[in-house]
Amino acid sequence: MRPSLKIFLLILIFLAGVFVRCYLLGSVPGGLNQDEASMGYDSYALLKYGIDRNGQHNPVHFIAWGSGQNALLSYISMPFIAIGGLNVFSVRLFPALFSVFCLIIFYLFCKKLKEEFAIFAFFLLAICPWHIMLGRWALESNILPGFLLLSVYFFIRAQQKNDKFVLILPCSILALSLYSYSSAYAFVPVFIFIYAVYSLFARIFSFKQWLIGLAVFFVISFPIILFVIINKFGYNTIDLGVLTIPKLPATPRYSMSAIFSDSFFAQMIENIKNTLTVIFSGRDLDGNIISSITQKGGVHPLYWLSLPLFYIGFPFFIYEMAKEGKKSAKIPVLIWFFVAMAVATISTPAAIHRMNIIWFPLLVFSAYGLYSKC
Repeated sequence: MRPSLKIFLLILIFLAGVFVRCYLLGSVPGGLNQDEASMGYDSYALLKYGIDRNGQHNPVHFIAWGSGQNALLSYISMPFIAIGGLNVFSVRLFPALFSVFCLIIFYLFCKKLKEEFAIFAFFLLAICPWHIMLGRWALESNILPGFLLLSVYFFIRAQQKNDKFVLILPCSILALSLYSYSSAYAFVPVFIFIYAVYSLFARIFSFKQWLIGLAVFFVISFPIILFVIINKFGYNTIDLGVLTIPKLPATPRYSMSAIFSDSFFAQMIENIKNTLTVIFSGRDLDGNIISSITQKGGVHPLYWLSLPLFYIGFPFFIYEMAKEGKKSAKIPVLIWFFVAMAVATISTPAAIHRMNIIWFPLLVFSAYGLYSKC
């Protein structure tokens, strides 16, 4: 492909992606979901009074209706609400801008995997129903996939550098992701463990590099770790002066996970079946259509064409990864995929937005399938 044509196509795809994510942002979808409204008001309360609606001073996790709500999106949205006021557009502005930013990062990310296929991946993400809805709906959990994309992208970039501080940035982003959605509580430690073992075995990173990166990770993540401990063992709220670690008055939302179920194995089997049903049917099993791009939920999150492309692209991806050897940039993506699948099976009930960490890797494999047939 001629460079001038490639640049033209990239600009055209990007503009189309921006349009479908930002056009009529304040009115489509209509009204506010209850989680959007809750997030927006707590952000406004923090901005105006320094406390959330439950009177907590800069909490690391909101009490919300009693079962808790992740706080990161509210803190990030404060400057947008300060400028634009408390309204639907301002509440949705950061998720929309972040989804546009992730378009660019996804293209750069895919170029690290294989430059020739990146434009196909860029196109699929630009028109992806799941990612369009992710940017138009200010649900706090929807920013988690973008944070994971950023962290894995910087891990892959770090593989090409020889600097003792090279893991600080990706580890910091992973730590921040813990404040975006509770599924990160399971995904992040497992991903770090597997990736660290692999990278040490492959001599990509040294033990010292991991020690520095994980030290920064622990400092940033410590407040949310403390929050989980407090609510797991029933300790009282802790006021650290700058931050509050709240004890929730009701059962925490993250306890919906199968990990906390009395019938763990039976629940796991049911969740595996439900996860595969959501992936292959494209519908939430709890009847919720808030993650769907159509009113009746008739469009698959990655379009129905992505499923046959996945069957073609996944083995092609594995084949090329094997040829590239143990230092392949594709290995972190494969780790992401398998850990995300495992975490998706503990989410109860299975839903498109609850298993949002799985869609980026699936999109990569589908794009590989498209690339292999063009």
